[in-house]
Amino acid sequence: MRCENSPVYLMFFCYGVLSFATYFPKGQTDLWQWLIFLMANFLLYGVYFALVPGSGHLGKLPAMLLNFYIILLIARQIYRMYFYMQTYHGQSALPATAAISAAVIITGLNLFRQENRRLAKIMFLFTALLLALAFFLNREKADGINVYNIVRYTGRSVYLNVFDFAVPMLISAEYTGKGEKAENLAFAAAVFGFFAVVSVFAFCCVGGNILYSLSPLQMLFQLSATSLIKNYDAIYNLFLFFAFFAALTALVNGLKKVKEDFTHFGNNDLLAVIPLVFAVPYLPDIFWPAAEAVCVLLLVAGRRYEKS
Repeated sequence: MRCENSPVYLMFFCYGVLSFATYFPKGQTDLWQWLIFLMANFLLYGVYFALVPGSGHLGKLPAMLLNFYIILLIARQIYRMYFYMQTYHGQSALPATAAISAAVIITGLNLFRQENRRLAKIMFLFTALLLALAFFLNREKADGINVYNIVRYTGRSVYLNVFDFAVPMLISAEYTGKGEKAENLAFAAAVFGFFAVVSVFAFCCVGGNILYSLSPLQMLFQLSATSLIKNYDAIYNLFLFFAFFAALTALVNGLKKVKEDFTHFGNNDLLAVIPLVFAVPYLPDIFWPAAEAVCVLLLVAGRRYEKS
């Protein structure tokens, strides 16, 4: 991948890891449901990335709507992390998540491009350590025969609202030629292909006819406990905050780019994150994929393209 865009891809990989780890299905799931879901996301994102080539400035109305959408995504990531921490660590989750979120947003707004490049590598490194630890601690539990013993669940528990990084990634990346289509498709293939590997590995680590209301990555976190160390999830939470840092930084970078075309309100509209965090759990599942599709269309129709 082109060096110019590599920090963007690194941060949005961390963004995908955070979304994958903190997603709670509404019912029991099996491996096949996750693999079909990941394939559907890859195909959908492949269409999105193919539709939005080139560079250009946004019109005022599209920029305003995309500005609001990214603020909403910031609120969603904060709520996701809060809900995740509250589920596993109780009431202390709110002040910690709020403080870290505010610090990341303020820091991201004042970062320069070169500093972002350095931070992207650090955040990716810690996220990669998280994933390597999950594989290492569970390596002896994996047995391919377990996959054949899984009961096939006929319901639908995974929805197309887990990942939402297409629009901010397309906004954040610098486009100077025709090669970005292939780069973006390669990135989507790498991300969703890796999550498919994680899913297969996770279900290889569990025996019997068991179904889980967890994402495969979260399954690995929970399986990592041993007779000597019970709270490996605390170690994972430390690493997961680096993915959270990367996700918010990536969104703030996208927001800064949109604000080049929508200068009203300055950064004051980020105060809307506070009420939106409380509104996120009340939005229906269909809202997120629908809003993402609309914003992709805004990127296609609302841009005044520049010739490279």
